[in-house]
Amino acid sequence: MAPKWYEYAEKKLKKKEKFEKNFEGRLDGNYGYLFITNMRLLFIKQEGFLRKSYEMILDLPQKNVESLECTGKYQMDIVESGGNRHGFESDIVASRIEKIIKEVFMAD
Repeated sequence: MAPKWYEYAEKKLKKKEKFEKNFEGRLDGNYGYLFITNMRLLFIKQEGFLRKSYEMILDLPQKNVESLECTGKYQMDIVESGGNRHGFESDIVASRIEKIIKEVFMAD
């Protein structure tokens, strides 16, 4: 049985879209999960302790990702084409996450 946050994210997938990888962390201070799909980046925010709720707060198509910038060992910025920046922080080394995103997006 998949975790509730994963099931919530699965419902947001488009036709022919599939998950490649996901990371737990914080996006702009919000706790949740960053999903890398073959088409876009999604961030599902998780709130609550006993009664958890979920909300998609980032839906960024691959073509709108201008750059990925490591800003610390465990921090990175996701920069949109329009200049908006989203800070992502995780327990995983940021350069590893950046590498995975680039590999997934370049595979298409």
